[in-house]
Amino acid sequence: MAFGRAVAVAAVLVVAAAPVVHAELAHGEQTYTASGTFTPPGGVTSVFVAVWGAGGAGSAAPPQVIGGETTPPAPGGAVPPAPGDGTNPPAPAGRADPVAGTGGGGGGAAWCSVAVTPATEYTITVGAGGLAEQPDSAAGGESSVGVPGSPAMVVAHGGEPGTAEAAGKGGTADCGTSPGLVAAGTDGDGAKPGTAGVIPSAPPSGIGAGGAPGQPGAPGYVYLWW
Repeated sequence: MAFGRAVAVAAVLVVAAAPVVHAELAHGEQTYTASGTFTPPGGVTSVFVAVWGAGGAGSAAPPQVIGGETTPPAPGGAVPPAPGDGTNPPAPAGRADPVAGTGGGGGGAAWCSVAVTPATEYTITVGAGGLAEQPDSAAGGESSVGVPGSPAMVVAHGGEPGTAEAAGKGGTADCGTSPGLVAAGTDGDGAKPGTAGVIPSAPPSGIGAGGAPGQPGAPGYVYLWW
């Protein structure tokens, strides 16, 4: 009997000392250059979300009226040589100097840690770059992550288009109720990225950038990591 009790106690000790093995959660990442959906795997309850809005289009230089005839703007919104600059004769009376186009604003950006529910489908929206058209160019589209029928959980607005009067303003962004960082897009300047000098990272080259004068804006982008 004593031997039997000893064996039983030893068995209990062995079971108690055995290590507890936890199932390792699957980690992964996903990028979106076009709108789609995302369903968190089982056990995943938090996702790092980075979104960039699309860039607004730059405005083209408006046509110039010279002696009753309309002259189209130079390609890409560039300004042709000014009258009287040594290469062209002085402008006739009543003729205005050419007007340059302006750049579109860059898309806003957000980096947020979002609580999610496994097996629930989330909508991913990727903004399209604004189109450069006459007489008015278009704003960049917004990029977002959310559940259908509810306000977006994370959103990055597109940049404003350039106009004949002023360059476009950069878009804004919002993490909603989730913790994170946001940054506004740069104001209209085709030589700058969508969000200059912000952390923690930049998207692939050109993403979210505002269009140069007469050029379309760059598209948005969404990145998920869990």
